[in-house]
Amino acid sequence: MVGADTDPASGMALLQVKAFTANDAYEMNERLLDLSEQLVNRLNQRAEGKAIAEAERRVQEAESRVRNARVAISAFRNSQSLIDPAKQATGVLDVSNKLVSEQAALQAQLDLMRRVAPRNPSIPALEGRIIAVGRGIAQQNGRAVGTPTGIASKLSAYEKLNVEQEFATQMLTAANTALEQARTEAAKQQFYLERVVEPDRADLPALPERLKRVLIIFGALVCLYFIGWMIVVGVLEHSPED
Repeated sequence: MVGADTDPASGMALLQVKAFTANDAYEMNERLLDLSEQLVNRLNQRAEGKAIAEAERRVQEAESRVRNARVAISAFRNSQSLIDPAKQATGVLDVSNKLVSEQAALQAQLDLMRRVAPRNPSIPALEGRIIAVGRGIAQQNGRAVGTPTGIASKLSAYEKLNVEQEFATQMLTAANTALEQARTEAAKQQFYLERVVEPDRADLPALPERLKRVLIIFGALVCLYFIGWMIVVGVLEHSPED
């Protein structure tokens, strides 16, 4: 026989087991406590598993998205022979600007020479340098803009891939934060079963109450005896005399 009750003052649960022997009662009590602890652990795992599993799934999705974005950027760099189109375009334009400055200086020198010494033999060489510098400027500008294979035509695709990588990284950070929060909340909401008093074997059996039952039966028999005796006496007193 198993009985369970709750103390309203302390909130503790009282488990009482009655069996034919003290060992049976002790073993049943221990087994019931073990089963209760297992049940509490299963409830905690179930509540924890749902929230954490969902958060872990989001982390895995974010990690997969980050990997795909990095692979896409790597494939783009290999196919286009560009590491960072924006930085490389800036470098190309810097070279072009230097050539423009050089061309302007050479042109000013040529104009001055034509005015001062129009028959100077170095004028053709200076004109050739200006033409060569102009070709260099056109070549650098062509690398950056104005052609289907220019860096500018590839910049939008790279920026799109770069934005996807940054967004995926932010999603991964947010997913990891949500996972830690889910674990913290699950730890706060866990149930615990604490044994305040360990089960013990009874020194003396409380049941069956043999002496009490013997006394009750004896008292009942004595009452029946007196009742019967009084009936017999009453019948004899009211019986007619012969």
